[in-house]
Amino acid sequence: MIERLAEDHANARRPAEGLADLKGLFLAVKKARTNIVYIDIVSDIASNEAIKKLEVENVRVSAVGSHRLRAIIHYHIRCDDIDKTILKFGRLF
Repeated sequence: MIERLAEDHANARRPAEGLADLKGLFLAVKKARTNIVYIDIVSDIASNEAIKKLEVENVRVSAVGSHRLRAIIHYHIRCDDIDKTILKFGRLF
Protein backbone atom coordinates (compact mmCIF):
# COMPACT_ATOMS: atom_id res chain seq x y z
CA MET A 1 0.00 0.00 0.00
CA ILE A 2 3.02 2.31 0.06
CA GLU A 3 2.25 3.33 -3.52
CA ARG A 4 -1.03 4.85 -2.26
CA LEU A 5 0.46 6.74 0.67
CA ALA A 6 0.92 9.99 -1.31
CA GLU A 7 -2.76 9.85 -2.32
CA ASP A 8 -3.81 9.23 1.30
CA HIS A 9 -1.73 12.21 2.42
CA ALA A 10 -3.36 14.43 -0.22
CA ASN A 11 -6.79 13.18 0.89
CA ALA A 12 -5.93 14.06 4.51
CA ARG A 13 -5.57 17.71 3.53
CA ARG A 14 -9.12 17.70 2.19
CA PRO A 15 -10.87 17.17 5.57
CA ALA A 16 -8.33 19.37 7.33
CA GLU A 17 -9.20 22.25 5.03
CA GLY A 18 -12.95 21.55 5.13
CA LEU A 19 -13.16 21.15 8.90
CA ALA A 20 -10.95 24.16 9.63
CA ASP A 21 -13.85 26.47 8.75
CA LEU A 22 -16.15 25.05 11.44
CA LYS A 23 -16.60 27.30 14.44
CA GLY A 24 -16.19 24.65 17.17
CA LEU A 25 -13.03 23.09 15.75
CA PHE A 26 -9.40 24.03 15.25
CA LEU A 27 -7.07 22.30 12.82
CA ALA A 28 -3.51 23.16 12.02
CA VAL A 29 -4.06 22.84 8.25
CA LYS A 30 -0.44 23.55 7.37
CA LYS A 31 0.60 20.57 9.50
CA ALA A 32 -1.72 18.14 7.68
CA ARG A 33 1.05 16.47 5.71
CA THR A 34 0.30 12.83 6.47
CA ASN A 35 -2.78 10.63 6.35
CA ILE A 36 -3.51 11.47 10.00
CA VAL A 37 -5.67 14.50 10.83
CA TYR A 38 -5.79 15.90 14.38
CA ILE A 39 -8.92 17.85 15.25
CA ASP A 40 -9.00 20.08 18.33
CA ILE A 41 -12.46 20.73 19.74
CA VAL A 42 -12.78 24.32 20.93
CA SER A 43 -16.39 24.06 22.08
CA ASP A 44 -18.04 22.49 25.13
CA ILE A 45 -18.29 19.09 23.47
CA ALA A 46 -15.83 16.54 24.86
CA SER A 47 -14.06 14.02 22.64
CA ASN A 48 -15.99 11.01 23.95
CA GLU A 49 -19.33 12.76 23.35
CA ALA A 50 -18.30 13.78 19.83
CA ILE A 51 -17.18 10.21 19.07
CA LYS A 52 -20.57 8.81 20.13
CA LYS A 53 -22.47 11.30 18.00
CA LEU A 54 -20.21 10.77 14.99
CA GLU A 55 -20.44 6.96 15.28
CA VAL A 56 -24.21 7.27 14.77
CA GLU A 57 -23.33 8.99 11.48
CA ASN A 58 -20.87 6.18 10.55
CA VAL A 59 -17.87 8.44 11.11
CA ARG A 60 -15.08 6.77 13.05
CA VAL A 61 -12.50 8.87 14.84
CA SER A 62 -10.56 8.29 18.05
CA ALA A 63 -9.84 10.45 21.07
CA VAL A 64 -6.31 11.60 21.84
CA GLY A 65 -7.30 13.81 24.71
CA SER A 66 -10.42 15.23 26.31
CA HIS A 67 -10.92 17.70 23.44
CA ARG A 68 -8.83 16.25 20.62
CA LEU A 69 -9.78 13.76 17.91
CA ARG A 70 -7.70 11.83 15.42
CA ALA A 71 -8.89 10.72 12.00
CA ILE A 72 -6.87 8.44 9.75
CA ILE A 73 -7.42 8.57 6.00
CA HIS A 74 -6.72 5.25 4.30
CA TYR A 75 -7.31 3.47 1.01
CA HIS A 76 -10.93 2.54 1.83
CA ILE A 77 -11.88 6.22 2.11
CA ARG A 78 -12.81 8.04 -1.10
CA CYS A 79 -13.11 11.78 -1.78
CA ASP A 80 -16.91 11.67 -1.60
CA ASP A 81 -16.65 9.93 1.81
CA ILE A 82 -14.52 12.84 3.01
CA ASP A 83 -17.05 15.38 1.71
CA LYS A 84 -19.89 13.57 3.52
CA THR A 85 -17.83 13.45 6.70
CA ILE A 86 -17.21 17.19 6.58
CA LEU A 87 -20.98 17.75 6.34
CA LYS A 88 -21.58 15.42 9.31
CA PHE A 89 -19.01 17.28 11.40
CA GLY A 90 -20.73 20.51 10.36
CA ARG A 91 -24.03 19.29 11.81
CA LEU A 92 -22.33 18.51 15.12
CA PHE A 93 -20.18 21.62 15.35
